[in-house]
Amino acid sequence: LINSSGSISLITYEGGNYVSSAPQSGVAENNSSFKGSVVVEFSDNSTGVYVGSWLSSKVYLIDKPDNVDTLVSYMVADFAPYAVRLNGAGWGDLDSDGNPDIVFGSRYMATNTAKVPIFRLEYQGGDKTLPASYTTTVIDSAFWDNNGDMDVVYVADIDGDAADEVLYTQGYTRGNPTDAPMPIVVLDPQVTPVS
Repeated sequence: LINSSGSISLITYEGGNYVSSAPQSGVAENNSSFKGSVVVEFSDNSTGVYVGSWLSSKVYLIDKPDNVDTLVSYMVADFAPYAVRLNGAGWGDLDSDGNPDIVFGSRYMATNTAKVPIFRLEYQGGDKTLPASYTTTVIDSAFWDNNGDMDVVYVADIDGDAADEVLYTQGYTRGNPTDAPMPIVVLDPQVTPVS
């Protein structure tokens, strides 16, 4: 549970009830956002919670070591200078390689040539806590030239092929004086395998 202060409370299911632990400060530098968090499932059946920072361009992996009720976080990526805030998040397998791809939306930046970029954090294998185990890319930035937060992000296979697609839109028109509505954008990756 991510609190407005940035602290995080661990929720566990015990004896038929949900139990909340005391808020923990310092996890993900207190820059977490419920809008940019996603639980990712890996091929080895492990999971990880990835959180895009509400106050910076960083992505954190949040973990709970076995038999401990304390959360720890690892900064695994930084999308600077292309983002000031990360908003929505989704995950899937965009290139059908068996490794998860985590996708983040961002906030409009008038000074950025990529006004509201959509980011991809691609796990390459290895130690999930190290930035070297990931690659980062901007997968879209040309569609929307108005203010807004791209905080609705979903990844799913909507066309029945082997790869997932990215769907995104704004949650509301933050700072857009005309309140222009935005359609849902669908990104269908065209991946060329390297032989």
